[in-house]
Amino acid sequence: MSNQTGSTALNWLHQGNQAFLRNQYNKANQFYKKVLKLEPHNYLAHYGLAYVDFEKKKYRQAEKQLELALAYREEFPSGLHLLGLTCGHLKNFHKAQNSLEKAIQCNPNFVLAHYALGKISEELQEIEKAKNCYYQALNINPQLGIALFALSLM
Repeated sequence: MSNQTGSTALNWLHQGNQAFLRNQYNKANQFYKKVLKLEPHNYLAHYGLAYVDFEKKKYRQAEKQLELALAYREEFPSGLHLLGLTCGHLKNFHKAQNSLEKAIQCNPNFVLAHYALGKISEELQEIEKAKNCYYQALNINPQLGIALFALSLM
């Protein structure tokens, strides 16, 4: 890959991210797909496509894109977290739990992964594990009201 190609791909990735942040999902998809034409193994472009699919509630498509992203970058906490959320929506709680645990292994201070793992653990009726996840999230960020609220319901 030449510097020109890399610079173009990086620019398109940035434009895709900007479109995503403005909720312009179709435009974001176009930019992410352009990146993948230049760099088929760009895990961030696959992640971007997955996040668009997630926001559109196309969870099966999101799962496929995330698996591609993670094939190119195994230790990618944000990708693992989004895969966990996606699998939770698909009611594949064991896969969600596994993915979130891997995200936490990559980044032990990933507060949202701890919280999400708590929610998934509740779905699996693993109440003590869920409580521990919420406490861990609060240890990392004492201002995390959603974890405190979840604990108050247990």
